[in-house]
Amino acid sequence: MSLSRPLTPFTLAGDDFIEPSSHDADGAEKIKASEAYRHLHQQVELGFYVDPGSADLIDIWARQNRDMGLEFRGFREAEPRPDFLPRWQRPVGTIGGLPSTLNVGSKILPAWLITAVGVAPTHRRRGILRRMITEELTRAQEQGYPLAALTVSEGGIYERFGFGVSTYQVTQTIDRRRGIQLRPEVLEALNTTVGQVYEVNPTELVDLADRLDRQSHEVTPGSIRRPRPIQENMLGAVNLWGGSSEAHRELKGYVYITEDGPEALAVISHKGWENVEVSTGVIRDLQFFTRRGFAGLMDTVLNLDLVDELKYREAPGRALATAMIDPRAVKSTSESDLVWTRLLDVVAALESRDYGQDGSLVLDVEDAMGLVDGLYRLDVSNGSARAERIDAPQHDGVDAVTLDVAHLATALFRGGGALAEVGLINGPATEQFLRMFAVVKEPFCNFGF
Repeated sequence: MSLSRPLTPFTLAGDDFIEPSSHDADGAEKIKASEAYRHLHQQVELGFYVDPGSADLIDIWARQNRDMGLEFRGFREAEPRPDFLPRWQRPVGTIGGLPSTLNVGSKILPAWLITAVGVAPTHRRRGILRRMITEELTRAQEQGYPLAALTVSEGGIYERFGFGVSTYQVTQTIDRRRGIQLRPEVLEALNTTVGQVYEVNPTELVDLADRLDRQSHEVTPGSIRRPRPIQENMLGAVNLWGGSSEAHRELKGYVYITEDGPEALAVISHKGWENVEVSTGVIRDLQFFTRRGFAGLMDTVLNLDLVDELKYREAPGRALATAMIDPRAVKSTSESDLVWTRLLDVVAALESRDYGQDGSLVLDVEDAMGLVDGLYRLDVSNGSARAERIDAPQHDGVDAVTLDVAHLATALFRGGGALAEVGLINGPATEQFLRMFAVVKEPFCNFGF
């Protein structure tokens, strides 16, 4: 047997995830995962040390992934395995992708979301990861996606493929024992008294959550449109992340509603009562599209009974703490990157954000993968951006900066200050770049994938 076992590529998508349609005794369609999907699901989940779940659970995963438009690609072992091992051809490299949209600031662009990336330990250092990502990005670019995005389990891998961090999330711990309150002037300024908060069963509000997510996505830079199956899991309509096909019945929900309709939704879980000195609640999900909705809802959620502390994820900047009478009641307990973005169409990306000031500059974009490297001219006038790819410097008094495509992806969402401080943006137009790419609103995405 060869020490370098041959591989064969595979693609699994759409109806490949499920067996041909079957029905139960009442005539309802009963979806069963295909054998190919089951093997793939098990390999992907175990690659992240996660229990793949029961057969019934995998059936639901197959339906959800099909409905999201998820496509899997990768490599399987091409040769039969030794007689004493299972005979199915094991996936040894996997990558998944699905369509969505990403808010860049002034426009929402199509984005190809990449997930389930992994290479078996038995097949490392054979170029499998590079080949899979290169082919996935090339395919997305050819299909017209200006952006690709992913969330990562390891931070040191994806910058080499041109991905830059576009959003962070901070976990805040709110100490309710300090008698926390929102500032009255905040509630008055935002006119929160025009709305009311209702307690609800969140598992029944997937349609409402879809509506709020769409509205939030329209006004939140860095946000990604949440696929409905992820919405179902976040609200507990199914509890696949908890290893159950049943609804997550321990969740509580709260909705802030005005005469204009719902403006905010929160889903609350509790960490349990066994061996507990501190009763901890978790704001598992929070969706809002107005500042009034956020403040009106939090004014209720911050006063839940039988909860000593609340865990909550938000963008950097301590917006909640700033709105409170005692900002020390909110402590940042962790911060991590969430969304990494890859530019596949620099012109479309540059023309889809807001800019701190008018001006012109040339960007010399370096891309080791060769997808978007080159010179780009950016002109911003009266807040409107126009970009074009150019063949050579135009020598008309417009200075240039040089930066890697990964760092441009970061600056697109987060500005370039930190990058310039450590020498990752260079050239005579650096100061102009920093002023133009200044960010007013912190980008944020409220889910991983």
